[in-house]
Formats: sequence, structure tokens, C-alpha cells
Amino acid sequence: MISLLPTSRSLAVFLCLIGLAAPVVAQVKVKSTPFSYVPDATADPYAERVPNKLLPLAGGAFLLLTRQSATQYVVERYAGAEMKKNWACPLTLAPGEGIDAFATTPESATILTYQADPVAGTQALYGYRIAVGTGQATSRRELLGGTRGRRLYASLSDDGTRVVAFRTNLRQTQISSLDVVTFDNAFQEQNRFPVDLQGAGAGPSVTVRISNAGDVVVGLITDGGIQLTVRRYPAKGTDAQVLGVPIGGTYGGHKVYIFDTAYRFDEAGALYAAAICMDEESGDYHSLKVVKYDFAANDMRFADEFRFTPAYLKELETDAAKHQATAPKRLADTYLSDVLLTAEKQVVVVAERKEEEGEKSPHYAKEVLLFGYNEFSAPTWHGVLWKNQQAPAEEGYAGIGYKAQVQGTTIHLLTLETLNKKADLYDHPFSALTGKPLPVRALGLNVTTSQPVSYVKDFTAWLDARTVLAVSRPAKKSNTLNLNRIVLK
Repeated sequence: MISLLPTSRSLAVFLCLIGLAAPVVAQVKVKSTPFSYVPDATADPYAERVPNKLLPLAGGAFLLLTRQSATQYVVERYAGAEMKKNWACPLTLAPGEGIDAFATTPESATILTYQADPVAGTQALYGYRIAVGTGQATSRRELLGGTRGRRLYASLSDDGTRVVAFRTNLRQTQISSLDVVTFDNAFQEQNRFPVDLQGAGAGPSVTVRISNAGDVVVGLITDGGIQLTVRRYPAKGTDAQVLGVPIGGTYGGHKVYIFDTAYRFDEAGALYAAAICMDEESGDYHSLKVVKYDFAANDMRFADEFRFTPAYLKELETDAAKHQATAPKRLADTYLSDVLLTAEKQVVVVAERKEEEGEKSPHYAKEVLLFGYNEFSAPTWHGVLWKNQQAPAEEGYAGIGYKAQVQGTTIHLLTLETLNKKADLYDHPFSALTGKPLPVRALGLNVTTSQPVSYVKDFTAWLDARTVLAVSRPAKKSNTLNLNRIVLK
């Protein structure tokens, strides 16, 4: 990985040399235990609903959510250096019911599910709550129901303490309104209100999020992908605070529209929105734009747009050659995957290229593009992590891609790669302040690549700054997956 800071050519060369250096084999202590699960072949590989199935708890404990069969799941708690299992809580889902969200607080775990009955023409959202201390589960609670129509949606706040569910109402083919209801994580209703979208402009695209404080934010893309507006509904009340800005538009006679978006709340409840814009006529990526919606100040802060110019593509081509990689001739199949935020409010926007040619064809996860901004929303650096991961169709994207973690002002990207003919998990750390990469570390798992499933990304997490949990298939014992506790020395 390299980072290019346009203000210092010599520093860019220095960083290139670091990026070409061989990975450091980290000094580690690994504890492993057998692991099994049933993959879900029906999951959407581009928009996975539950990307994190291993959740850290205080004191080195953690929860696992695993699928045992089509309708049977289990939540397990493990603790200590020996990964001792404290309890297991089975969950039997009804036919047509699937898991939409999984989160935890120090006291309880929350699971949200969605069920559709095509015969009866009904659908519903449900909630399950499991006590972290005992593993006891509450009865399934219906959060929102409806008849056949657009899918019902629900999501959780970042800290797992709040739930938002909503129903979409249509007038002919256009979204006319939303019915929104919020709950605490014990599923006690907190607020209920309609969101009228009849004056929002033509063809709105809707995203709904809930903050840790219980405020609901509705993100609207309207006017043919030109306008990005957020409406904030406070935890108590129904009067919306509205902040909107044109992201797309017509530039040099070309219409530019919003192609992809990603959102992130900070601890104070402000919202960061990143948007990739595309040229409608050519289909070329036009720019990346980042906006901070500061609701407390009733203000928006705009970062200078980053243009995907021919010069940028040439920069990628030159850098790829230094890393024995192949740069794309044009940006395509690249989507926003993370908006990472440090405690000091540095922002790193991440986009990853994923592609496949059919259901039975191999899946690929390629370069990761990185864009750094300082606490004042000014772009400060950009870089790229070159990788060329491949997985068989039956595995899809479950084991390729990356897993991101923020520690202080350092960003960590964990990947499964074969470097120097060694398949392993690799930690790519770099500074969120400057983009400076730190030495790449091999975690020493010696992963086999002879089996279809060699690594399961959903069960990867940092317990603390030195401890990583990951599921992999070891080369010396390839008949089973292992859950590994890796302590970096």
C-alpha cells in the first residue's frame, strides 16, 4: 500500500518504498478451537445484512452468531485466553424468516429478523433480546408488520441501544411517505411518526439511520440523483431539521449524478456522508464528495471534491506498476465500503472494487482506494492498497475483501492474501493523519488455499489493540475450520 501526498514528492517516493517492502512476520501467540457454521447461499454478496457475526465484549469476551441450518441459529458467548464457552442460546426461525441485524451492549445482544409470507401476502419485522450474562432469550417481539409491498426495513444504532423500523408507502410507483417507529433495545416503543415525501422531488432514494441518542436521520437522493438532503427527527418529537445540498449537477454540459453513498455518525450525533458521482453520458466516475451535517450547529461542512481525472488514473497506473499490480483502465465496479472516523475527527473514505461474471464464476476483490480528510473536512491524502483476491463462486465474497478497524489515529485493513507464496492474514496499518503506511504484518496463521472455504471474514474482529479473532482453515489440518485468538507481541 502507498499513500500519495501531493505536497511532498520526496515523501511520496519514501512511502512507495515502504509499500514495496516485504511483510513483517509478526510475533504472535495463537490459540485455536474447532469451528463450524453453515454458509447462507441466498445472501446478497454486495449488500450483506449482517457483516459482523463476532462481536467483542468487555474483558476479552465475545459473542458469536452462527447458522447451523436453514432455520436454526445459535448465539454463543466465549471468554478468556482459552476461549471458554460460557453459554449457547439456540434461535429457531420460522420459514421465510432471516436475520437482518446483530448488535450487542454490555447487558444484552439484539437480533432483528425479517419474515415474508408470499402465500398470505404479509411481512413483518421481529426482535430477539439475549442477556449477555446468562444467555437467556426473550420471546420474539413483532416490531412492524405490513401487507405485500415494498420490503420493511430495520436497523440498529452503532452502540446497539436503539432500533428504527420503517414502512414505505407508494403513490403509483413513487415513494410518497414513510411510517417510522423507534424502540430501545428492550423493544419498548420510543417514538412513531410519518415522513411525508410528496414535496421531496421526483424519484427519491431513501436511507434511514438511527443515532446512539435515538435521533432518526432520513437521507434522500432526489431530482434525478442531483440533490442530497438529510432530515433529522429528534428522539422525542416529529418536527424535522432539514439540511440539503446539490451534490450532482451539470458541469461542462455533462449531467453528473449521485451513484453511490455511505454514511457514518460521530459520537456527538453529527453525520458524515460520502458520495461518488458519475457522468450520466459516459458512465465514467466523476468525483468523490464528502459532507458533514452538524445538526447541533444547524450547519453543513463541505470537503473539496476529489476528481477522478485522467491524471488520477495515470497515477494509479504508475503506482500499480511499482507493485506488480494491474490498474483499471477506468473506474468500474468500485463501491463505497466504509467511512472511517477517528476520535480526533479525521475521516478516511474507503472504496473497493468487486466483480464477478456470473453466479458460477469466481468472485474477485481487487484494489482498495483510500481518501483521507482532516478534522476540518479538508482532503489531505489519497492512496491505494493493491490486492487481487479470488474466491470460488460457492464462497463468494465471504472470505475476500478486507476488514477495517480504527485504533487511535491508525487505520488497520486486514486481508487474506498470498504474499511471497504464503497465504495468511495480513494487517495493513496506516496513519489516518498523513496516509503514511506502517509495515505490513503477517499474522502467522499459515492458511490453506486447497479448500473452497479458507477464511470467513464475518468472524474477524479486534478484541483490543493487540488481539485479533479470526476463523480460518489451517494448512496442516485442513479438514476443519478453526476459531483463532491471535495475540500480537
